[in-house]
Amino acid sequence: GRRLNRKERLVLRMQNEAATLIQAVWKGARVRALISSWKETVQNAVWAKVRTLQRLVRGWLVRSKKAVWQQQMEQRKRTAAATAIQSGFRGHAQRQAYRLQASQRRADRERALESDERMEAAVAVQAWVRRVRASLDTRDLRRRRRAASKV
Repeated sequence: GRRLNRKERLVLRMQNEAATLIQAVWKGARVRALISSWKETVQNAVWAKVRTLQRLVRGWLVRSKKAVWQQQMEQRKRTAAATAIQSGFRGHAQRQAYRLQASQRRADRERALESDERMEAAVAVQAWVRRVRASLDTRDLRRRRRAASKV
């Protein structure tokens, strides 16, 4: 235990500070290397889990899209079937309406023919009545002339 002089204490303090600085730099480098290694390990583990999660989500999306696609296809089939049924029914209804219109047109033509026949019959009856009246009027007029010529 001798006592150090001022210069020796200064050198010793500088050596301690230099050693502390070297140790701090070394420990920092070592810790950074450990952290980097740890980060890499953690990142690899995290990325592995992320990839697994992505794979699962993508599989789920594909399956759900397939289900949606199947539902859409079923809906399209139902729509096509309904359209076919509606088309058939509309065609049937149109054919019935056409048949009804055709029968109404035939009935209208028949009524028109009957009406024309009635009109012709009425004209014939009127002509006969006028002929008979004219004949009677002529006969009456001749009788009066004869009677007037005798007087």
